[in-house]
Amino acid sequence: MTLDQTVRHVTRDHGLNLGVVMGDLLFQDVPIGFLELLSNGYDADAQRVNITYEPESDLAVVEDEGEGMDWLGLQNFYRMGDSVKLVNPISPRGRSRIGKFGIASLVLRRLSGHYVLESFKGNEGLRVEERFTHEDKDDKPILIKTRTQDKKEHGIVITIDRLRFLEDGRGLDLGLLKNILRVEMPILPDFKLFVNEKEIIPKTID
Repeated sequence: MTLDQTVRHVTRDHGLNLGVVMGDLLFQDVPIGFLELLSNGYDADAQRVNITYEPESDLAVVEDEGEGMDWLGLQNFYRMGDSVKLVNPISPRGRSRIGKFGIASLVLRRLSGHYVLESFKGNEGLRVEERFTHEDKDDKPILIKTRTQDKKEHGIVITIDRLRFLEDGRGLDLGLLKNILRVEMPILPDFKLFVNEKEIIPKTID
C-alpha cells in the first residue's frame, strides 16, 4: 500500500513581544546591560565614556564623545539583529568593534521605564524619548525630534530613569561593574572609562 506524502514548510517568525523577551533573557544582570551601552561608545570611536549613577535620584546617564548617530544610525540602533557592525567590523579609527548583535536598544527597556537619547553629529542633533508600558510591542512607533546645532558636536547622551532594577530591589553594585569593565572593556591610551567621573584603571599583570 502506498501512502500519499504531502510536503509542507514553515518559516521562522516571531511575535511582537520578542524584544521584551530577549531583553529580559539577555540582560538579567544589571552590569551586563550597562556594559552593552558602554561598548557602543567604544565602537563609535569615543575617547571618553562616562556612566553617572544616582540611585537616590532614580537616575543613570551614559555619555560618550564618539561619532554620534545620524538618522540612519538611529534606525540601525533600533533594529534587532543584522547589525551593520557585522558588515563594518572595523571603526574609522581602526578599532575592532565589540558590539555586533544589534541588541543595545533592548537594554533600555530592561533597565528603565523611561529614557531620553540625545545624539549629536555634525550640525544635527537628534532626540528620542520613550516611556515603556506592559502593552508595548516591537512595532511601536519611536518618535525622533531633530534640531540644528550652531556648532559641530558629536556624541551620545542616554539618560534613563524609573530604574527597574531599583524597583525590584536589586540595585547596581558599582564595585562589580568596575571589575567587569576592567576585564571586558579594552581600556587603551585613546579610550578611557569613567564611573561617576572616576577613571577606571585597567588591571595589570605582574
